[in-house]
Amino acid sequence: MKFYPLFFLLFFASCAPRAHERPHTSSWRAQPIKIAIDAGHGGHDSGSKLIIAPYTQEKMLTLQTAKAVDDLLTNWGYDTFLTRQKDIFVPLQQRSLLARKNHCTLFVSIHYNSTPKPTKASGVEVYYYTRTNPHRSKASKTLASSIANRVSYVSKNTSRGVKPGDFAVIRETNIPAVLVEVEFLSNPNEAKKLSNKNYIELLSWAIAKGVEDHIRNR
Repeated sequence: MKFYPLFFLLFFASCAPRAHERPHTSSWRAQPIKIAIDAGHGGHDSGSKLIIAPYTQEKMLTLQTAKAVDDLLTNWGYDTFLTRQKDIFVPLQQRSLLARKNHCTLFVSIHYNSTPKPTKASGVEVYYYTRTNPHRSKASKTLASSIANRVSYVSKNTSRGVKPGDFAVIRETNIPAVLVEVEFLSNPNEAKKLSNKNYIELLSWAIAKGVEDHIRNR
């Protein structure tokens, strides 16, 4: 599958937030928003890898995606925090602790899906933690749905759904939190697309826009 830079320029030009769509400073300050963006894995924990060349490791794809999401949200006027900014290992408990210490109000953990063998399984799925107070659970589910909808739309894949999950990084936070499995590294078609930087940027835009959708609709 080939990608044409002009297409992406036109896509981002048409989809990028207009000035009037960005956060209203007055209401934003009244209820400060700070988004923790967590790049899954890192260091000795490489995660999975693309099933085709260049066989990029998940830890590098999550970092690339997280940084792109961070850049977009920052440019749109939001305050953000990255749990890691380079290829290092950060323990799961520490990721949640860092979000607390930095006074974050939303938590988005980015991962890529995989199965042991090449598979037809495809699409985004987003997890949220349910065994907590109803307000946080509801907000997490709404955030998960917003991200899943945006990623599914730009990738032209059917969403695999929003699901309850008991992952440490979303369980141990005290704020609305989700874990995004963006696409499948073990799906040959998706792996081919994920080897293209422009496609990663497109998915990153979708994640960032999903976060903004949630903020605007809460």
